[in-house]
Amino acid sequence: MYDDGGGPALYAGGRFTSAGGVAANRIAKWDGANWTALGSGMNGNVLALTVFDDGSGPALYAAGSFTTAGGVAANRIAKWDGSVWSALSGGMNGSVDSLAVHHGDGGTSLYAGGVFSSAFDSGDGHLARWGCLDSTPPVLSCPSSITALDRFPDGAGEVVTFTITATDDLDPTPVVVCVPPSGSVFPLGTTLVACTATDASGNQATCQFPVTVQRKVRR
Repeated sequence: MYDDGGGPALYAGGRFTSAGGVAANRIAKWDGANWTALGSGMNGNVLALTVFDDGSGPALYAAGSFTTAGGVAANRIAKWDGSVWSALSGGMNGSVDSLAVHHGDGGTSLYAGGVFSSAFDSGDGHLARWGCLDSTPPVLSCPSSITALDRFPDGAGEVVTFTITATDDLDPTPVVVCVPPSGSVFPLGTTLVACTATDASGNQATCQFPVTVQRKVRR
């Protein structure tokens, strides 16, 4: 089952060339009422299907004995993002019979097994892993310092807001947490803010910066 943006649906792969009377080469989608094709499908059998998120969002992965998917060269394994097929780099030199998603060291990965003797990129035979271990922390961008004026005479401090950004090679949305967070009331004087960015594989980056609240001088 996979949601391509139109809601969860059932996907079937095999040796067929039609589904429900509709032309569908080895793979088709059932939405609860009708079968539809996924592009022009494959030129060979589809033997395994799974859903995997490579960091760009969940997608449907198909494996088998085919060498094209949607008219695109794809050696025995391909990715469907809901609208187009794409190859997984060089693919394999023989049939891929099974797919599995597993979470281990470095994050979640897609594994392929089959009778292939070589994955063209790595040379692995019969069992191969898609992607690489993620051991790189996010890149965190913090200001060097922030200075604000206490605009009110109650001495309680000032609300200070700030924006912290983080980027990562594999995770498009690293989680950023700052203590104290943006929008807090900062007291008079200097407070050190500590921020941490964490990617989907658990890699972290940290930064610190001072927030100084000064009393406004009345003239």
